[in-house]
Amino acid sequence: MEKIRTFIAVRLDGQIRSKLASIQDELKKPQADVKWVSPENIHITLKFLGYILGSQLKDIFKATDESVKEIRPFALSFSGLGVFPKLQNPRVIWVGANEDEWKGKEKREGKGNLSRISRNLEEILSRCGFKREERQFHPHLTLGRVKSPKNRDSLIKAIESEKDRSAGSMEVKEVAVMQSLLKPEGAEYSALHVSRLRKGGDCPRN
Repeated sequence: MEKIRTFIAVRLDGQIRSKLASIQDELKKPQADVKWVSPENIHITLKFLGYILGSQLKDIFKATDESVKEIRPFALSFSGLGVFPKLQNPRVIWVGANEDEWKGKEKREGKGNLSRISRNLEEILSRCGFKREERQFHPHLTLGRVKSPKNRDSLIKAIESEKDRSAGSMEVKEVAVMQSLLKPEGAEYSALHVSRLRKGGDCPRN
């Protein structure tokens, strides 16, 4: 039976992706050996499921609905350039995702909602037989992965100069179950299911 490479994520709007592309352009100037993530593919991963059977999708869709059904739309801002594991030896370059109050017609406190959704997913999906994530949830946007030490010092200086850049903010209204197709030219993502906040079902219990 064919398996589907799957993850659950918050997708970004076009304005955010455009600003992230601008940050990437500045970081590309040192010509370091970095595999940059295509701006269209940048997202916040809430849960990586790996290869799953098509027959498991129904449970995953319902679990994702359940994980967000009590959470109202909230604001997310993107700023603060960082690296894993440390600046002197960067492997992953990222921008932080920060929850804050949505300043619209109605103010909505968003602090902790991403972590809450992540915890809900871990709990509900574990009842459906999926392994819990051992690492602590750290919401971020991966911009690129460093492949070698080539021009690393210049890259570090570029990261330091861009560390306070903002990529703007958006309102999170939905979470998506995504399919990832690995191709020679890079990964191709498509949404299999969208769970809107404050709506949901229930994951069947065994």
